[in-house]
Amino acid sequence: VGFPYALERDLKSLSLRAFRGHVVAAASTADLPAKPRVYELQFQCPRGLSGAPLVFESSCLLNAGVIVANATTQMLVLSDKEILADGSTTIGERYEMLHLGIAVQAGALLPLHFDLLGGTLVEHLCAHGLL
Repeated sequence: VGFPYALERDLKSLSLRAFRGHVVAAASTADLPAKPRVYELQFQCPRGLSGAPLVFESSCLLNAGVIVANATTQMLVLSDKEILADGSTTIGERYEMLHLGIAVQAGALLPLHFDLLGGTLVEHLCAHGLL
């Protein structure tokens, strides 16, 4: 749930959008110190959805996720090579693209320091009675 492309300037309003889908893969990553699970989502997450929660049917904060990005994978499905009379070569290729949303396990973000918060996320949440 988030506000991707939500601003309606003429109406002076924001539109809330929610997406429903499936996690198609989950793997650990070494990019963050906690080595959290990274979830590939069957839908592409539009700009503006980053930071939105990924909620599982029976999840707690540590197992839920946060939308962070999109990923695109491509596979060559057709390649055509033509040699012209002058000896030059023309190569045509067609690719099939797979677009997936990416979320990271929310609990892995808790110990990270954020300048905007002036400390870690867990400190901020505890200070405001949210955790």
